[in-house]
Amino acid sequence: MIPLGKITIPLQLTSGEFEAPVCTKGDWQKLKICRSDTDFVNAARIIIKDRELPLYDSRLAVLAYVKSMELIRESSGLTIPWYPSEDVGKGIKYTVYTETDKLVADYANMSIYSVDEIPITEYWLIARDAFISKLEVTEKGREYLNNAYRLTQTEADEDIDLSKQ
Repeated sequence: MIPLGKITIPLQLTSGEFEAPVCTKGDWQKLKICRSDTDFVNAARIIIKDRELPLYDSRLAVLAYVKSMELIRESSGLTIPWYPSEDVGKGIKYTVYTETDKLVADYANMSIYSVDEIPITEYWLIARDAFISKLEVTEKGREYLNNAYRLTQTEADEDIDLSKQ
């Protein structure tokens, strides 16, 4: 089941138990870059809005929340299909930072500036679907998706037809 709508992440801290709502895509980016004590305190305010937490609980809240959200993403299949390919980034010396946001904005028919306001779980779902939708229209794209799928499988296909090889 894909976790859309109103879900919360339970957090057990030394200050007590909290139910943290799913953050927006913009807040998720802030949670992922915590490096200093100030970063953790500010990020904890994003997760738990009604209380000021001590530093040790701020760190714990952010790390536990990020880990929980990553587990939800992985277990719900909200990751973008990927496999190592020689064509990816071949000969390109620059990094595109907003490519996924643009893909999401176009697919959902929304402004690229609005993308930061949607819940992160919905962002992951739309990004995954938009990526698959974009690739499935070409033969090379379908090949990429099939290879990415194949690498996620842990058991052999029973209905595989080897005569087409």
